Amino acid sequence: MENDITYSNIENLFTDKNHYTAMQKLTDKEKLVLYLTVIEEKTAEEVAETMNTTKENIRMIKSRAIKNFLHNYTSEK
Repeated sequence: MENDITYSNIENLFTDKNHYTAMQKLTDKEKLVLYLTVIEEKTAEEVAETMNTTKENIRMIKSRAIKNFLHNYTSEK
């Protein structure tokens, strides 16, 4: 199944409805950063190069994505 996952449908990795919905609410940029760093196991430097930005910006987006996911998840409960 993992081979069918892209950043735009990363929420399909989750079988729990609340996890799915929490991930679905993230922005495309947040999903892309999480996909590249978690699923493809790329470094912040590699993701920054792919997205034409700085590694500091990637770290900030990843941190925000995790924070937003957790907020969305607790809001769903």
